[in-house]
Amino acid sequence: MTRAKKHPSASDLISKRIAELGDWRGATLERMRSLIKAAVPAVVEEWKWMGTPVWSRDGIICTGETYKSVVKLTFIKGASLRDPARLFNASLDGNARRAIDLHEGEKINQTAFKALVRAAVALNLKARAGNKPSGAGYSGTPLALKLGLAPGQTILLLGAPANYPALVGPTLSELKPARKLAPTVDIVHLFTASRSRLATALLDCRRQLRGTAVIWVSWPKKASGVRTDITENTIREIALPMGFVDIKVCAVDATWSGLKLMVRKELRQSAGPGRGV
Repeated sequence: MTRAKKHPSASDLISKRIAELGDWRGATLERMRSLIKAAVPAVVEEWKWMGTPVWSRDGIICTGETYKSVVKLTFIKGASLRDPARLFNASLDGNARRAIDLHEGEKINQTAFKALVRAAVALNLKARAGNKPSGAGYSGTPLALKLGLAPGQTILLLGAPANYPALVGPTLSELKPARKLAPTVDIVHLFTASRSRLATALLDCRRQLRGTAVIWVSWPKKASGVRTDITENTIREIALPMGFVDIKVCAVDATWSGLKLMVRKELRQSAGPGRGV
């Protein structure tokens, strides 16, 4: 019996292209690839048009092309994006596209670039949503209500998608944003497609949050097409031995599901910052 030949994934092909370049262009493309992934953890890598790296999230964000003297990142809807840092320096006359040309030795404003990537995703989501009401899942219940968000709570977002403010709605402006894990945080909403990152994040939460804090873990739905090694059962396998218990599950949007975790009631008095698990 002949086994079916396994075809390389788009991510494998992009990695191969970077390795084959073997010079500053490969290093630059890898650096920009890492920034895109940091900006949008659930980004989808594609291989199109006879060998062009493409990064997508609810539509194409940008392509990564390499030429003899330049690495070019073309944003498909760049003309519609605000670019206060003036990163776009090529294809400036196009009706829709804008590009960033990087030459050998050139650096880029990483913060501004990641903001540009997130803005491209937000634009894709806006186009996809059309006139559909935002902030509600399949049940029609507002997401803020499903998550149990209330004015005055302190929330920490980890890896949240660019459209999170639109999903949650006005309630988000009534919450206090946190920059890092701390005993004052009431709710953590973690978005991840990686089992290893999930395990690390939950362990940090267990050690640094007070026992009554709520942790929402969101992972990509199977139907979303986002590559992940997480399922609902995976989260339980990791969380339960740490002393967490799952409370409820809900749909966040078409891409993400959510599972609510808390420290088990009998452990809450002993839970807290600096206490081991």
